[in-house]
Amino acid sequence: MATAAENKLAKKKRLLDSAYKLFINKSFSSTAIDDVVRAAGVAKGTFYLYFKDKYDLFDQIVADKSAGVIGKAIEEIEKREDFPSLSLSDKALLITDHVTDFLMKNKEICALLNKNLSRCFKYITSDENKEYTAMLDKITNAFISAGFSEDRAMASVYLITETVGSVCCDIILETVPFSFDTVYPGLRSVIKNLTEVTD
Repeated sequence: MATAAENKLAKKKRLLDSAYKLFINKSFSSTAIDDVVRAAGVAKGTFYLYFKDKYDLFDQIVADKSAGVIGKAIEEIEKREDFPSLSLSDKALLITDHVTDFLMKNKEICALLNKNLSRCFKYITSDENKEYTAMLDKITNAFISAGFSEDRAMASVYLITETVGSVCCDIILETVPFSFDTVYPGLRSVIKNLTEVTD
């Protein structure tokens, strides 16, 4: 039998999943809170236990999806036999490749993220979700171990996620006149430069 905490998590997950599907299929502006609670099968008051309003719900969905994509990429590269010997630059490029590949295969997420993969930073750094905070700590610690200051590590991680999210979503949603093959080598060069200690 599920505990009260497990039931709360399940309800929140149902709300997040239902809202995600509605935002993808109907759009954010066309989806009301009533639509979300109806689809999730919960009372409207339950919604306000987890979210301040529809914008807070949207931010948490973006954070959840963004962190999920980045977390999966980290998990994949950590399985590599050569992982301990990889440079920070190599790790960042492999994560970039994984995230890009995922976004290319899941174009609907780009429509939701609207280029803002880094939107997850606001939610992740608020310390509301320990799993996300642990993931961010792992990434920034890799930069710090490579010689970055804590502030510069956080700034570099932000710049990388913002750049990858923006460029990939622009290409995938075809809002720029460039092909993936034309832009991707330049994107990789930018990521490589952001992982080099210059101080």
